[in-house]
Amino acid sequence: MSRAPSQDNAAALLRTAVRPALFLDFDGTVTEEDTLVLLLDRFGRLLPDGRDWRAIEFDDSLPEKVKLQAEMDLLEVDPLEALEWLDGASRLREGFAEFLEHALALGMEPTILSGGLTPIIERALGPHARHLAIHANGLDYQEGRWVVLPPSTPRIRAQCNHCKTWHLRQAQAAGRPVVYVGDGATDFCPAREADVLFARSSLAMQMALEGRDHLPFTTFHHVTQELRQRFPQAG
Repeated sequence: MSRAPSQDNAAALLRTAVRPALFLDFDGTVTEEDTLVLLLDRFGRLLPDGRDWRAIEFDDSLPEKVKLQAEMDLLEVDPLEALEWLDGASRLREGFAEFLEHALALGMEPTILSGGLTPIIERALGPHARHLAIHANGLDYQEGRWVVLPPSTPRIRAQCNHCKTWHLRQAQAAGRPVVYVGDGATDFCPAREADVLFARSSLAMQMALEGRDHLPFTTFHHVTQELRQRFPQAG
């Protein structure tokens, strides 16, 4: 795949194009910590060989769609109890409320694209959830087992439960430039499609290795500042 557009060219595109599409990863991006990591560390049982859930996560032979369910199978907690515990354990990233307000004022329609679970995302977002479209996996609780319910949207490579890239390509097919904000492995594919990319953690490292332009961020104050500077008007 060719190198992503430069940030200057992308900014010019966004100033003259129709309203940009703004997509956000959730865990580790909107939140300070990955909510599923928090749950697995607190409520996940060990594998028979004594290793924890990370043995699944870092097994490169397994696709994401297999890893997630295998990890959820380790949880020994009722979802309602888990949500109540997360209320005190998870935090939204600093500056998120200001960022959301500014993005909405620009006429953008912020959309969460997550490989996580919708009930957790909605709970963590609280009142902010009503301002966001949320696309993620569903959850069913069957006889003490967390069952991942993948969304019905297409999966381009059939590797993930939820294909984020499909949503970006739909926006681009409609003539809309794409802004993407992410942090981790499930963001690698969509990040390569973005016109403007905000990246942190392992996503930033991967994009640097690939020589792809990206804007680093630590808090959403950084993202908001860049939006103000680069995209003062959105169509």
